[in-house]
Amino acid sequence: MREVYERAIANVPPAAEKRYWQRYIYLWINYALWEELEAEDPARTREVYKACLDLMPHKAFTFAKVRHLLLIAVPISQASMLPVQHSACILRVRLALIRPKKLFEHKFPL
Repeated sequence: MREVYERAIANVPPAAEKRYWQRYIYLWINYALWEELEAEDPARTREVYKACLDLMPHKAFTFAKVRHLLLIAVPISQASMLPVQHSACILRVRLALIRPKKLFEHKFPL
C-alpha cells in the first residue's frame, strides 16, 4: 500500500493554484492517516506530514487542515511520542504562519 501512495504523490500538480492542489493534498492526508492508523508507524506519519508541508507552495495558498491541525493533532493523539510543551511550541510557530481565525475554529483534543 505504501508503494501505491508513493507513486500517487510523485505526481505533483503543475501549477500553484489551489484547485489543482486540493485533491493532491487530500491524497497526502489519506497517506498520513494510513501510516498512523493502519501501519501504526508514528515516525513515518510525522515524516509524511513534514514532506507534505515542505512540498506545498505556502505563498500561493494555505491548507490549514494539513499545515497546522493535523501536524499538531498527531503528537497530541500519541501522548507518549512528544510532550505537550512540544505541541504547544509547534502551535505557536504555526500561528505565525496562518490566518488564526481558521485555526481557532477547530478544537484540539487535549
